[in-house]
Amino acid sequence: MSDPTTSTVTNAAVPSRGTAAEPNSTSSARSALRGMTYAEGSAALSPDHHRHGYGHDHGHDHGDGHDHDHASEHDVATRTNEEEALPEGGVEHVQPVDADSQIRTHLAKYVRDAVASGRQIDGFAKVVGEAEWDAAGMAHYGSRWAPPDGRRNRINAFVDGNGRVWVHKDRGNSGTMVHEAIHKYSAKPLIKESQPLNEGVTEYFTRKVLAKTQPGLSRRNYQSNYLTVDKLVTWISEPTVAAAYFDGAVTSAKVKFNTMGRAKVVENDGDTQGARMAGIANTAADLVRVGLGMDTQWDTFCELCSDQDWAKANAMLSL
Repeated sequence: MSDPTTSTVTNAAVPSRGTAAEPNSTSSARSALRGMTYAEGSAALSPDHHRHGYGHDHGHDHGDGHDHDHASEHDVATRTNEEEALPEGGVEHVQPVDADSQIRTHLAKYVRDAVASGRQIDGFAKVVGEAEWDAAGMAHYGSRWAPPDGRRNRINAFVDGNGRVWVHKDRGNSGTMVHEAIHKYSAKPLIKESQPLNEGVTEYFTRKVLAKTQPGLSRRNYQSNYLTVDKLVTWISEPTVAAAYFDGAVTSAKVKFNTMGRAKVVENDGDTQGARMAGIANTAADLVRVGLGMDTQWDTFCELCSDQDWAKANAMLSL
């Protein structure tokens, strides 16, 4: 995140709790929102924020110190008629409280500890129109927000420096809020291994929920990340991936991943194994590291995911 989280309210230009920022004054809104607590920022943007699920003073961000925004599958398109569907699929965005309910119902066996620790998206997300979208975006991105090169017209949703999730009401698809909600239930260790891998796991469990709640919705967001994680689930099992993601049990996933790699080396004959290993190696040094250092396979896999070299990452899952 580019803006540090703070529990101290700045003295200058901060609207009092329950006072709306001027919708056409993005510069004043930006200065007002910086340094505000979660509840104060949401109150400044919407005087009736409690009806929209805001009002808590704490959040659970993605935990890796980077911007988290979600670009559209195609160029951003917006609805011109409220009766029309969202441009990437679905009729309307799921509300945060409903996303929580869906996750707790369909991923119950995986999120038990996350729920017990108080993780949720209700209170930490909002579906907004243009005025609030612009004010929140300027407050978070600053000079990186405005067109032609900024993020404003290129993304569907983002997480600000205080962990608040902002979803544009006329962009994305009806799975966007569920994806953001899955993030809120995650632990931090996996994202420290690889942010793109973590994003793929988020999308995997998003689609698992949507298969039950919106079976007609077809998402292609983070498609390459998702496809690799789908293979990873087959490789080390869904419960193992879930434990790494939701509970932070990365060590167990790493041990199982490396054990599977050693088993495949024994199973395959030398020539075939060598050829397959060569497929994921750029240099002789890489081949030694991957082929002979079986206990570092997980680390190599995470590096490939971080580089978004999905072809080589997938090759490691089909030895």
